[in-house]
Amino acid sequence: MKKPPRKRKTVRVMDILMLLFLTIGVLLLAYPFVSDALNNFLDQQLITVYQHQANKENQAVVQKVIKKMNEKNAELVKNKAEPGMDQYDQAIQKKEKRKVDKTYYQEHTIAVLEIPKINLSLPIFDETNEYFLQKGTSLLEGTSYPTGGKNTHAVLSGHRGLSTARLFTDLPKLAIGDTFYIEINKQHHAYKVDNIQTIEPTNTEPLKIQANKDLVTLMTCTPYMINTHRLLVRGHRVPYKETNETTKMKRISFIQAYLIYLWGLLGIIGSCLIIWILWHWTILGMWGKRQYALRFSLIDRVSLPLNEVLITVYDPHKKKIITRTQEEISDVTNLNGFIDLGELPGKYYQVKISLSPTHSFFVKIRPKSRTENYFIFRKNRYIRMIGTKDRQLDSPIIQIRRKDKS
Repeated sequence: MKKPPRKRKTVRVMDILMLLFLTIGVLLLAYPFVSDALNNFLDQQLITVYQHQANKENQAVVQKVIKKMNEKNAELVKNKAEPGMDQYDQAIQKKEKRKVDKTYYQEHTIAVLEIPKINLSLPIFDETNEYFLQKGTSLLEGTSYPTGGKNTHAVLSGHRGLSTARLFTDLPKLAIGDTFYIEINKQHHAYKVDNIQTIEPTNTEPLKIQANKDLVTLMTCTPYMINTHRLLVRGHRVPYKETNETTKMKRISFIQAYLIYLWGLLGIIGSCLIIWILWHWTILGMWGKRQYALRFSLIDRVSLPLNEVLITVYDPHKKKIITRTQEEISDVTNLNGFIDLGELPGKYYQVKISLSPTHSFFVKIRPKSRTENYFIFRKNRYIRMIGTKDRQLDSPIIQIRRKDKS
């Protein structure tokens, strides 16, 4: 007598475990997308703060910042500075442990990089370390600030292949002739790709300043996830024009800013769904441990009893008739419209009400609650439950509202 309940309990536990495994699997699959959306959102916040601060500064302050950057660029030319590849190599290998807040990133944001072809918009930080490489692109030590002008060569380094952010993952998709943009100090600069190459980490020659040229090189590790070499995508300065590409970037930035809200909404909906399923299974588990009485009275639209109405109990999917001791659970109402079909295990059922050989319909029933041991009917267009005839018998009164379904 105890085996069936134990079997049901085992099945219930297996169902819950399957749901948990499914949830974990969905979360693992969604993690890269959610993490990338979150990182994009944070990047857009940094970019928005930078643009807001730049627009708020008066022209004199902006010119002072530009002058300071140009002076440092001139020093690099004068001292024949070497690009600091060692700092980049150390940054991609070193795991920083100290905590930093958003103010730290805001203070070091000097510009914005936009690459329309790969739908990318990133903050540019003024130095290279692991924190900045996780969030955007960093200015390589010993290379020019991206202010533009002759005798400048800015090298912007970035990660690819991170599970938490896309960053420079799609950089290899750029081709000769593509254009990328830099926004710095209220100015917009355009660069057309003219050279793509792969170098050894120790080779800094392609990163050096070239006389009378205005260059920007985008650098990342390659091959993908192996990182033994460096991919360089170089562009030379061309006149900036408001194009469909720049308009597209503004639209993409707007979309990226709200993607996180979409993922957040989906996360809330998913969590609520999982909680509801677990709650539902818990309720079913409690119902299944008890027996519930199925008895009720049928009346017509003018509250007269309906007798000789055939009532049959089906499974929740209306595929087969429920049996008890190998006999179908089915009977007809008496002269008072009352029927008592005995007790059934607590779960969902479908009750077929046959008013005549040609007129019948199904009604869903479920246990009233864990403490009230009788079934209640779900209201539909054919019936409504209008009360209880005898509270001691727990027999609901069911009124037939229409009978046009056969």
